[in-house]
Amino acid sequence: TGLGRRLLGHAIGLAESSGGRVIDVGTGNSSFGALRFYQRAGFRIVGVEPDFFTNNYAEPIVEDGIRCVDMVRLRLVLTPE
Repeated sequence: TGLGRRLLGHAIGLAESSGGRVIDVGTGNSSFGALRFYQRAGFRIVGVEPDFFTNNYAEPIVEDGIRCVDMVRLRLVLTPE
């Protein structure tokens, strides 16, 4: 198990133990590794915030030749025990 998976598992456990119902995260439209990571963990895409990165970062962000412009929002719904 990788470090990221362990850290995410710990964060999910903390949210569940404190009565959390959902966990929301956001990542860039060009962050294919992060999108894959979160979806494999059960997160679902719930929206896009257009122009988030161009409006909030002075320098362009480019990953694998793709400009990071929009924030993709993902959500994990926690199941109550």
